[in-house]
Amino acid sequence: METKSLLGVLAVLLVVLAGIFYFVDMGTAPGEGMPMETGKQVTYEWRMEGVTDAEGVREAQTYVSLVTMGNEYRIGTFDGSCFVIEESSWTLVENEKSGVICWWAGGGSEIGVFDEGGKLVLKQGSLEEGDAETPGFRGDFQTFLEL
Repeated sequence: METKSLLGVLAVLLVVLAGIFYFVDMGTAPGEGMPMETGKQVTYEWRMEGVTDAEGVREAQTYVSLVTMGNEYRIGTFDGSCFVIEESSWTLVENEKSGVICWWAGGGSEIGVFDEGGKLVLKQGSLEEGDAETPGFRGDFQTFLEL
């Protein structure tokens, strides 16, 4: 009887582990999506490097690039420090799959991957901190590249 109990416990444990593996494997991590035209899972790897001057001193700028679907897209240099939205307390805006915010002195830029009817595009928007009289601003996104 003890052997049957042990086998039963092992069988239940195996089913639970298989279920966990299934749901974790089938889940979509932050910053990933399924473009309609390919049906393949897309990942977004943002690369950010601080800009240095000729003497090697770090400036208040960050160079941003994106690696996705086997391609690297060199986006550009932005004022301030940058961070990935999904790794912060910020949230993505409507139709945004992944993004980066670059912030300096009360304002900045947002670079995001957006799904527009099954096509992935890179857009850049503006950010402003606001003050007691004026609310903050996040928007005015303009497409600059189709992926």
